[in-house]
Amino acid sequence: MTAGLTPARLAALIGVGQPGVASATEWRSEASPDPGLGLWSAVLVTPGSAIPFLLYRPLSPGPWPAAVAIHQHNDEYHLGKSEPAGLHGDSHAAYGLALARRGFIVAMPDLDGFEDRQPPTDAGLRYELFQAMNALVEGGTLHGRHVRDVLSVVDYLEKFEDVTGPVAVAGHSLGGQIALLSLAVDERLKHAVISCGVTTYGAAREAGILHNPGWYIPGLEDAGGYAAVAASLRGKRLLVLAAEGDEHFPAAGAAKVIASFPDGVATVRWRPGAHAPDSFMPEAVAQWLAGE
Repeated sequence: MTAGLTPARLAALIGVGQPGVASATEWRSEASPDPGLGLWSAVLVTPGSAIPFLLYRPLSPGPWPAAVAIHQHNDEYHLGKSEPAGLHGDSHAAYGLALARRGFIVAMPDLDGFEDRQPPTDAGLRYELFQAMNALVEGGTLHGRHVRDVLSVVDYLEKFEDVTGPVAVAGHSLGGQIALLSLAVDERLKHAVISCGVTTYGAAREAGILHNPGWYIPGLEDAGGYAAVAASLRGKRLLVLAAEGDEHFPAAGAAKVIASFPDGVATVRWRPGAHAPDSFMPEAVAQWLAGE
């Protein structure tokens, strides 16, 4: 572990701040792709954000385990919460739906700039860059804002009726990055699944890869980079899914991050192929978090 990279120091580097007290707007029933699941939508309102989210709630009596399923990036700003919910986009990224089918209550938020959090004009990459640059001059980062929003959703789920145990977090790509950082800065979180979301700054530079702007956190490389984040995760349990031919998160860098997890923390599964989720990914997420 890189000396000094504590949860508090990492939270300060990414500028996560404190999640605000959250309340949900009026719930609206949505058409569920599974008749055994109720699907609802609302907006989670905090002092700093208004976070549209979907919620799968099993129709069977609780208590239920709970999870936050965080969507990927994939340069598809019109997609957010609806993709892990299995409503739109890549069915191989429907890990929120897979978790709900395993009996979880699952919250799926839009990160800022995606789906219902796109601005009316200047949507897409320009808005993402606008938010990222302004987060920097305000002393934070875009990833810090994403983490704060996810932790606000965690806060809300913890207070939800019939939720049992610590809330888990899971995500692919951008969702995996935010799941990793959320797990690292919040002691309440104990379990996560990170799919194709880790590599090193050095490996990305060598491969000429330009990542989403939130991934670049000032001061993190001097503190040991994402390998130091991995090394700080003592007392946690996570599944790491990685692709040997990942064109966004080079395998050599991913291996360095994975090697930095303390003993007993990470279960690692490598697969051949590229970055995009495969048909086995949703079930891998759900089975692991369900303890199967």
